Order: sequence, then structure tokens, then C-alpha cells
Amino acid sequence: MRRFLRYSIGNPAVATFVNSSIAFFVGKTTNTELSEELHAEAECEGDLVLLDHVDTYRDLTLKFIGATKWLAANGCLSSSTDVIVKLDDDVIVNAFLLASYIKRRMAATETRNLETIHCAIMPPIYLKPMRSKKSKWFVTEEEYDNDIYPPFCSGAAYLMKASVLALLGKATGSVPFFWVDDVYATGLLRMAQNVTLVNITHMYSIVPSYRTTYISNKTLFFHWGQTPRLFKRAYRLWASVLRQYLNM
Repeated sequence: MRRFLRYSIGNPAVATFVNSSIAFFVGKTTNTELSEELHAEAECEGDLVLLDHVDTYRDLTLKFIGATKWLAANGCLSSSTDVIVKLDDDVIVNAFLLASYIKRRMAATETRNLETIHCAIMPPIYLKPMRSKKSKWFVTEEEYDNDIYPPFCSGAAYLMKASVLALLGKATGSVPFFWVDDVYATGLLRMAQNVTLVNITHMYSIVPSYRTTYISNKTLFFHWGQTPRLFKRAYRLWASVLRQYLNM
């Protein structure tokens, strides 16, 4: 999946056009062979950051914190104009629409001095903590003692100014750790820093049909949800994005 992202939004021509760079954040593994492969990939590609925690689903908040600290330490959060886009690796991005959106829509919020995160806001049904032990997102009352989450983003993809991510990073020192990373980052940390959500759900395509052969020119983020049959079409779907751009 990293190979595809390097091929698409990480392609030098695309990255130059939209003035972007890409970084992958990966935790440690107890598998020696896989660990060696990751270190080799990091050295070869130069875009893979190995964080100091074991990479498991319930440690994604640690990944967010680690990535934010790395970005801050490497001067990536000091700009007032740079934008950070957080992606899951099963998301295809219309990089050209993204560049246009940042220039037009995000610039508009800057003129109103708003600190914002642009994302697909999760529907109300997801705002109640899952108390069933059968659920992947089971949360005990000891972990979270409130009956409702603050509004938060789909973790598939969201974007914010670098300065906003810096604010979220500062809040990690005072907001108690919570393992559900999307709730923690775009809900709890966001609320602590008075950051507003901008709903762009209409620009997402979430787990579409595996028969899909193109991406609409109004779709910013195409989330294929690790569906193997759909991922086989990933390169064709990216080609549809390029055709739309070339035909403009």
C-alpha cells in the first residue's frame, strides 16, 4: 500500500505540482525479519519514520503522538501556511482537487482567524462509547467514563494547518491518554484547544463498490477500506484522477 501511495501522491511530478511531501509513520515490530525489512525500506525510500512503540491497533494514539512530536522536532509545524493531511494507507487522494481545496476553502477560514480541522465528521450514532466486549472498539468506563464522545473525524483522512496540529500536540500534555485515536486527536485534543470541525463528508467516497472504475472529480478522498478486490483497481482509479486533470 505504501508502494501505491508513492506511485500516486508521492510521485515527484505530482508532489512538485501540489508542493507536497509524504511521510509514513510505523511502529516497532517483534518480528525480526519484518523489522529488518522496515529499516531497509526506511533507508532506501527516505520517507519512512520508525517510531518507538509496538505497532498495534490499540496503540494508534501513540502513533499520532509520536508522529506529531517527530513533525515538530523536524520543523514541520512551524509554518503558518503549511497544511498537514493525515491519511490511512487505504485511501486514494485526488491530489489536484486537494491543492485547489487548500488554496480556496482553507484560505477562507484563515481570513476569519479560525483554527479548523477539515474532515468527514462521524455521525451521531458513533458518538456513544462501545460498551460491548464483542466490539473492536470496546471501551471500559475506566478508560472513558463519559457517556458520549465529542464530535470527531473519520480517521480515514483529515487535514489541518500545521499550526493546528502543533496546538493538538501541546494538549497531549494535559489531556489524559485515550486509545481510540480519532476520538483523542480530533475530539478530545481538539476541544481542549477550541479547534472547530469543518464538515466535508460530501467529498469522501467511503468503501465504494468493488466494481468502481473511476473517481469523481468532486471526490477528495476515496477510501477503499482494504477491500482486496477494490485495491486491485487502485492504479486504474488513480489513472482516472490523472485523466480528469489532464482534460481540464
